[in-house]
Amino acid sequence: MKNEGVICEMKNETVICEMKNEAVICEMKNETVICEMKNEAVICEMKNEGVICEMKNETVICEMKNEAVICEMKNETVI
Repeated sequence: MKNEGVICEMKNETVICEMKNEAVICEMKNETVICEMKNEAVICEMKNEGVICEMKNETVICEMKNEAVICEMKNETVI
């Protein structure tokens, strides 16, 4: 966990991710997670118990354990 961390909280069927000064709101429809982030959109796909998010050239892999979402970004690990 560094200062550039993404905290994801899961309430009901909505995943709310906070990222420094900007917030990422993820909505879960069927098996697709759509994340909106200011001017850019993040599309997350849910496969098995893993959530794969694609963001421009970066790929964010999120794993769901219990009610916690653990996201890994590049070489950094974001919880």
